[in-house]
Amino acid sequence: MHKIMKLTNQTLGTQKKILEVNPDHKLVRNLINVFKADPNDEYLKNVTEQIYELSLLQEGSLDDPYSLVKKINTLLEDSSDWYCAVKKK
Repeated sequence: MHKIMKLTNQTLGTQKKILEVNPDHKLVRNLINVFKADPNDEYLKNVTEQIYELSLLQEGSLDDPYSLVKKINTLLEDSSDWYCAVKKK
């Protein structure tokens, strides 16, 4: 219903969103470890925003997909640096 209202330039107001997280997922466990080491780590902010935006994309309500793609590219670049350093390539 929200999508139809949005297409017709009508608003329903703000919708409450609930993001369910699997605490046993490898990414979540790793994020907990990062948080324990440094709760202010910039990586935490970037990844949690990414997870939220990906969930919005999946449900079809992401307003700015270009921002999402830019952040994904940055995360991939950073992770490729890490991977090359670990694998010594």
